[in-house]
Amino acid sequence: MKIEIQIGCTGMVNRTVSLLIEPTELNNVVFNVAFPEARNRSGFYMRRHAKLPETAGCFVGPNNPLRALGEPKKIPIREHLDRIGLSLPSPSRFETPSSERFQTANTVIAIPASDTVANLLRPCFSRDGFGTRRLFFFEDEPVSKRNYSALCFFQGADRGLQLSILDVIFDNMEDTVKSLEGKDLATEGLNWAVSLVPLVKDGRPVSACEIAQNDYDLRHIFGSLASQEILSAYDVWYEGWNDRVCELVSEKMGDKTPFAVYYHSVIGIDQSGAVRIYQKDCSLPELALELAANGIVTAGLLDSGGSCAVYDNWLGGYLNHGWYFREPRGAILAFQLNALERIPEPNPGSWIQNRRG
Repeated sequence: MKIEIQIGCTGMVNRTVSLLIEPTELNNVVFNVAFPEARNRSGFYMRRHAKLPETAGCFVGPNNPLRALGEPKKIPIREHLDRIGLSLPSPSRFETPSSERFQTANTVIAIPASDTVANLLRPCFSRDGFGTRRLFFFEDEPVSKRNYSALCFFQGADRGLQLSILDVIFDNMEDTVKSLEGKDLATEGLNWAVSLVPLVKDGRPVSACEIAQNDYDLRHIFGSLASQEILSAYDVWYEGWNDRVCELVSEKMGDKTPFAVYYHSVIGIDQSGAVRIYQKDCSLPELALELAANGIVTAGLLDSGGSCAVYDNWLGGYLNHGWYFREPRGAILAFQLNALERIPEPNPGSWIQNRRG
C-alpha cells in the first residue's frame, strides 16, 4: 500500500490524498452499515425534497434536510470495526522471538461510505443481509426504474477475490443484484455492492450531465447557494428527474459559470486492477477528467465534504479527514491487507495502552 498526502498553501483546502492498494495486497474488503435493519426501507435519510405529509409546515431544502427524531445513530469508525471483527485485537498472547513480546494483526484501512445512508440513489446489497433483506434502500428510492453504477466485491466462485465497478440492476423482487444482461451476481460470488456516482467508465470521463443525474445531492454540482435550482430538480420526485437535471447542467454550461468545488472522496480501479482512493478539493466534472487522464479505468464518488476520511486501524486515528469532518459515520468500507502490523505488549504508559484508554 502506498499513500501520498499533498498539503496546499491556502489553509484548510488544497489537501490532496492518494491511496494505492495493489490487487495482491488485498485480503478482504468489508462493507458495514450502522443499524441497517432499522434504516432499511425507511424515510430515515437526509431528505431534501418535501413529499410526505409530515413535512407540511416545515421548510425542507438542499441546505435544510428533514431529520427524523427516530433515526438510528451513526457510530465512529472504530466502533464499526469492532462490530465486524476487524478492530485491533486486545493483546493476550505474545510471541517471544527475543526479549520483545508482541502479536500481529492485518493492516486495516477504513474509508467512510456515508452517502449510502444519507442520500437517495445509493442502494446497496449484502450477501449476509441487512436484517431480513439483502437489498438496502430508502422508501423514495426509484430502485425499479433505473440502473446503477456500483462498487462490487466478489469473493469465491469463479472470480476469486475481486473489486470492480459495474453497471448493475438492484432487483427488489428477487432481493439480489443482477448484471445488465440479467445474470444474478450473487450466484457468481458477489459479497456486497455499493452504489456510487460514476465519474469514469471504460477509461473515459463521465459527462457532467450523467454525473449530476446520479448524484441526489445536487449541491455537489451547483453549489450550496443554488437552492431554487436544486429544488426545481426535486419537484415531483422521481419522474422527469434526468431531464430536469440535464437542463440545469446545460444552463450552467451555457452561462459558463464553474461547477461547485467540494472536498470529495473517490474510489477507482486502474488498468492493473489496483484500487486507488483519492480525496481532494475539486469539481466533479474536473475530477472525472483528471482521473481518466491518470489512467483510471473506472471510478465513482463515495462521499463529499465532512464525510471524507482515511482511518488507520493500527494508528487508531486518521491519516486524513475533511476539514469539518464529523466522526460518527453511517457506513464504512474496511480494506484488510495481507501486510501484518506488530502490536507491542501493553506495558504501563506504553503507546498501545494509551491508544486503548
